[in-house]
Amino acid sequence: MKVLNPRRRKEYEAAHPDASASIRVWWRQAQIADWGSFNDVLKTFNNADQVGNRVIFNIRGGYYRLSAWIDYDRKLVVLKWFGTHAEYDRGEWQ
Repeated sequence: MKVLNPRRRKEYEAAHPDASASIRVWWRQAQIADWGSFNDVLKTFNNADQVGNRVIFNIRGGYYRLSAWIDYDRKLVVLKWFGTHAEYDRGEWQ
C-alpha cells in the first residue's frame, strides 16, 4: 500500500513521542501490506475497526487511535487523525 501524509505522521510522532516507535511500526506494516478489503486489513491488524469509511487502528497497545481512509482499488492509505483513546471516545476523530 502507498501510505500518504508522511509529514502528518511526523507531526503525530512529535506530538506524542511515547507513541513514535509504534507509529513507525504501523507505517512500515501498512506500506508492505496488500489490502484488497477490510478483511485483509484484519489479517495484518486484527484489532482494527471499520467505522463508516474509515479504519481505526489501535496504536501502542490501544492507548492511541489512528484513523485512516483506505482506497483498496488504488492501494492508498490516507492518514486522517491520531490521538488518545480518550480523545477518540469523545469523538474528536470525526
